[in-house]
Amino acid sequence: MIKLRKIIIIGLAALIVVSGSYGINKAVAQDSPESQIILTWQANNFYPADYKGKAAATLNSPISVSALMIKDGKIIDTSGNEFFWYLDNKFFNKGIGLDRINFNVEKLKGDSYSVRVRIEAGEERVEKIITIPIMEQELVIKNPRPSRFIKLGEAIELTAIPYFFNVDSFDDLSFFWSINNLNQKNQRSNRLILTDRVEMFKGADVLITGVVANRDNQMESARSNLNLSIR
Repeated sequence: MIKLRKIIIIGLAALIVVSGSYGINKAVAQDSPESQIILTWQANNFYPADYKGKAAATLNSPISVSALMIKDGKIIDTSGNEFFWYLDNKFFNKGIGLDRINFNVEKLKGDSYSVRVRIEAGEERVEKIITIPIMEQELVIKNPRPSRFIKLGEAIELTAIPYFFNVDSFDDLSFFWSINNLNQKNQRSNRLILTDRVEMFKGADVLITGVVANRDNQMESARSNLNLSIR
């Protein structure tokens, strides 16, 4: 939702601050409709092909931030305008037509980056600020059954699905499994098949733990737990 926060009119100049899901826009215009900037960002990391959400910015992720200027409902050609970029309120880069910047995440979950851009178009200066929250890698254990109850001897295949790791391919990830904290040494893929592995737990609840890590960077790891009841 976009909310109009404040309008201050001084002479013929208007200063409008608009805050919303894309950030904060500041425009100074003279005797003409104000220009606006659409500022978007994208994290380039690994996630399942069927994932429909926005990739989270995680430690080591390459981030791309793009700026687009809009005026009178139309996209403005900014190839001849000068861009000034700031990262966490520090100068980052500038250039004619520089409508995109890239950087790598060096922060941990709970932190964030502030990205600001200023575009100078003649006498008009337009600014936009966005905040990029830093998250962490995730692991989801997919259970093909709608219930947490399984029958003894029934073959159930659990799948570990990793999100937001900074790897070139799935083969760059290592997987580990445990059942009630007992390491499953022979299970090193993203799939765990439950058959005779749970016979000793008949009539009890079992804790399935999956762990995934980046082979090249152990700081990138995630775990997930799944509780099942053997009947």
